[in-house]
Amino acid sequence: MRSFNNPFGFPVRQAQGFATLRLLKGAAYCRGWGRMTEFGKVAYATGILLAILALLPLRAEPTDDEKKALHAAGQSYKDGAFDLCNDRVAALLKKFPKTELAAEAELLQARALYQLGRSDAALAALNLPPDQVPENLRADTLFWQAESLLDLGQWPDAEQKYRALLALKDTAGRMDAANLGLAWALFKQGREADALSLIQALIKDKASTPAGRQAQLLLAKVELAKKQFKEAIAGLEALLAAKPEAGLAFETEYWLGEAYAANGQPDQAVTAYEKITGDLQGTTKPQAFPKPLVARAFLGLGRAEHALHQDDPAALAYEQAYKLTENEATRLDAFRAYLESARSGQQLPEAVAKLQEFAKTSDSSAPAALFAIGSVLAENKEDDKAIGILGQLSTRETLRPHGQAGPGDQGAAKLHQHQPRPRTRPHSPLPTRLCLAQANPGLCRGRRPIRPGFRRLGRRRRECRLQLSPRPGVPRQKRPLHEGGGRF
Repeated sequence: MRSFNNPFGFPVRQAQGFATLRLLKGAAYCRGWGRMTEFGKVAYATGILLAILALLPLRAEPTDDEKKALHAAGQSYKDGAFDLCNDRVAALLKKFPKTELAAEAELLQARALYQLGRSDAALAALNLPPDQVPENLRADTLFWQAESLLDLGQWPDAEQKYRALLALKDTAGRMDAANLGLAWALFKQGREADALSLIQALIKDKASTPAGRQAQLLLAKVELAKKQFKEAIAGLEALLAAKPEAGLAFETEYWLGEAYAANGQPDQAVTAYEKITGDLQGTTKPQAFPKPLVARAFLGLGRAEHALHQDDPAALAYEQAYKLTENEATRLDAFRAYLESARSGQQLPEAVAKLQEFAKTSDSSAPAALFAIGSVLAENKEDDKAIGILGQLSTRETLRPHGQAGPGDQGAAKLHQHQPRPRTRPHSPLPTRLCLAQANPGLCRGRRPIRPGFRRLGRRRRECRLQLSPRPGVPRQKRPLHEGGGRF
């Protein structure tokens, strides 16, 4: 039988064992060991043994179906089909919620989500408490938690996880990778000396190993972050000359493209990016994975093409970037860059229409797409259209937690800040945009209570005022009665 948890946090069989043990101890204390018969002593000892056995955790052997499902998900991961791997693990956990393979399955799912660029979901997938993670999976769990936190820019939390991993007796071969991640987390927190000591030690001791080459790449990233572009380019080219393994080579090509672009060499950047993406004419195909790397390379390729005033190839690259990525920040950057490129080529209306059609087919991309459209339209002095687009975004975000502002709310606020304000009374802070008289009949726009003698004279004026929308920028006599409930 499977053990299952009760509200007190331990299995029912263990609860019964605790109770039996207490009863036996109480009986022995009351009777006294010396006054027990031989049979009583044997019975007492047997009861103690049974109670201890009941306290031990019971584990059910996974069924063949569970093992086959997990094996299929693992094979999908090895094949690079990370979406399929995630779906198969989710199906496994739904069909067998009490499986003993839960920790292993969740770890595999987190790795797949990380490779898809969904680090927040990867972190959420690793939700088992540390004491419930099997000993053989503890190092891998800490490592992927740290990697996800690092990708999310949560540097102190990532440092904590890396240090916890390095403190384990068995790091499961993750020590070098953990030191590299720890070095980057330290550098991003301004502790450059500590970071460089870890990087230089790996380069010195393991120069010809994958860990040493990863350290060389990390050193180039540090130089790029410090705007030492020539040094970064030299280091990256030297690393490529050593012919590293395919995954590291693709990542090095990407960062070489970033370094060339930052150094004002967009033509060289295009060449580096196309080693990952293939050319836009389709004569060469992209060979790199995971998708986040290819998506970022397409985004960099579009920027390099735009710098060369090649707006049509830039738009094609941006389009590939926002279709491939699942990272919200990269997606928003790609949307904005796509629209900016179209505006430079005098094709903004066509690009807006195309992006709106794409938003209809992708619920996850719709908020970022609408926000990018509204922002670019506002920059193009088309405020009415921008407000309408951001209004659609506000209605889509009604499921956000209470009090959390979404992109549409922020965009609308920026638009109103830049619009000329008329000489009218400030609108009510109430979310329904009605003055305080509707919330409290005795008050009108925060004034003192109206005396009964003046109530009849002021009623008509208050009724007219309630029918006026407080939207700024519109003459008072033309404001229609507002029936919706938005932010502006």
